[in-house]
Amino acid sequence: MSQILIKNIKKIYGVSTGPSPFKKGAAMSFTETIDNAFILVEGDQIVGVGPMKDCPSIAHQVIDAQGK
Repeated sequence: MSQILIKNIKKIYGVSTGPSPFKKGAAMSFTETIDNAFILVEGDQIVGVGPMKDCPSIAHQVIDAQGK
């Protein structure tokens, strides 16, 4: 299956690093982010998201988002 890797993303918003508890009140105004990140897409599904230190080195197509 075809893989697309988008790397060097300045910031990804609205990600969760684990199970999210129910949020209410002031907690709803907090949004988790990942700085200097990547997204790996296989077919029509996102299969990986994380910091560049965990970025896979191989993909069929690589999009470098640095400076964009």
